[in-house]
Amino acid sequence: MNLFFAEFHSDYALLSVQESQHCLKVLRHRLGDIIWVTEGKGKAIKSEIIQIEYQQVKVAFRETIYYGPKPGPFGLFIAPTKHADRTEWLVEKATELGIQQLGFFISQYSERRHLNMKRIEAIVEAALKQSQRTIKPVIYEMHPLEFFLNAHTGPNLGIAHCQPGNKCTLQEWASQKHHMYTLFIGPEGDFSPSEILLAKTKGAIDISLGEARLRTETAALYACSVLQALTIT
Repeated sequence: MNLFFAEFHSDYALLSVQESQHCLKVLRHRLGDIIWVTEGKGKAIKSEIIQIEYQQVKVAFRETIYYGPKPGPFGLFIAPTKHADRTEWLVEKATELGIQQLGFFISQYSERRHLNMKRIEAIVEAALKQSQRTIKPVIYEMHPLEFFLNAHTGPNLGIAHCQPGNKCTLQEWASQKHHMYTLFIGPEGDFSPSEILLAKTKGAIDISLGEARLRTETAALYACSVLQALTIT
């Protein structure tokens, strides 16, 4: 099943110019063909192409509805890697795994302070269609770490770092049965002691990702995989 992103109306949907071009030029659909469309809010609808005008495809809804795999109750906030392609790779894989929230922050040791958010959105939409999911994760643009720590508080907030101390494993954290798990993973140089302390004042718990020292994108993908396996019911 090929999924297309579209703008939903009462009984029809419009594909964007880009999606329309993929539909017509790459997959060679024509008037009368049946395709599946989603707006990334929880469902896909079987639809018929009824109009091709001004480089846009218009479809009429049919009755069949597909809801797709259930996303996991977890969100991830990372300091983007120095090389943008590593962050983009992570965005693709995290979307396929069913993440609900994905955000980017600037920390004391961050090596990258800007991201092409339009490209990030495009990667998310492509990964969503690839995995046949119908709920698009919420994507947050880059802000200072403090911004997100002020917005997310409590024991469902975790901070993964390499400093010594008593830490909770992902398995132990998942067993606490939170409604949502929000994990912060720092840059290649890790979080600073003051940032870890700030997170703890917001109720965050220290999270261990194992004994190996992982790259930022590896740590994030590992966390997504474990949380997806342990929290999806």
